Amino acid sequence: MTVKDRQTPEAVAKKAAKRVAAQVKGLRGIKYAGVTVKSDGFARRSASGQFIQPRALYRANPLERIEMARQGLPAHYVQKTAKLLRTTQDRLNQTLHISRSTIDRKTREGEPLSQAQSERLMGVMMLIGQVEEIMSEAGDESVEFDAGAWVSEWIEEPLPALGNRTASELMDTAEGQQLVSRLLAQSVAGAYV
Repeated sequence: MTVKDRQTPEAVAKKAAKRVAAQVKGLRGIKYAGVTVKSDGFARRSASGQFIQPRALYRANPLERIEMARQGLPAHYVQKTAKLLRTTQDRLNQTLHISRSTIDRKTREGEPLSQAQSERLMGVMMLIGQVEEIMSEAGDESVEFDAGAWVSEWIEEPLPALGNRTASELMDTAEGQQLVSRLLAQSVAGAYV
């Protein structure tokens, strides 16, 4: 490869952003990393109560996820996410630090979760989506793999990289979610966890 063939970091970033935009199918009229993306309506679908799959949420543009959190996810997403995790709603409520009565009331009255509650739930959903994306990139689609069940088990294991805490203990804060997501990515790359 000659110097002439090398791309600038900006060109590489722009190309990657276009690839992500194409995968996500974007956001209407919003620019992210210098690329205008068109919306497939994540926030609209969320507000209408239509469940958004974790992998789609993981791949979504961060600006769209911010808007979803601000609008508040429908409360019934907690129950649907618990089913994906193959766990009880009560266990997920403990991880999210949201009481069962709050979820039941908001579901019954059609109220969305608060921004903070939505962000915590989105963190768990995106972790499932991250695992689904990792498995997809691994390339063997013929292998039966339940990302939700795997995440449910993994977040309950004490991890040396977390001082023998479980990942579920950290999923109630944005910083904790980022740490857990990075840890998962590092473990896939073969780094010590």
